[in-house]
Amino acid sequence: MLTFKNFDSSKPDAVTALYIDGKRIGEVQGQAIAMDWDVEKAAVYLGIGCVGLLDEFALFDLALTAEDVSRLHKKPDLLTSLKKR
Repeated sequence: MLTFKNFDSSKPDAVTALYIDGKRIGEVQGQAIAMDWDVEKAAVYLGIGCVGLLDEFALFDLALTAEDVSRLHKKPDLLTSLKKR
């Protein structure tokens, strides 16, 4: 799981963390990540340049905490009710 905080604040305060099996593996912080985009035309593309399988994908409108990631790892069915059919 990748988490992002302050992704587009235009300040050098962005934090990106990588979790595998619910455990934080690494983190990059103190970076300025300023995106110049039209939100109305923004999209999320999956699988571009990726080799392998993707089990699950969820996009949140907030930065997940380490506790959130752990909870989702321990109970992966927590998001099932949000799944669109």
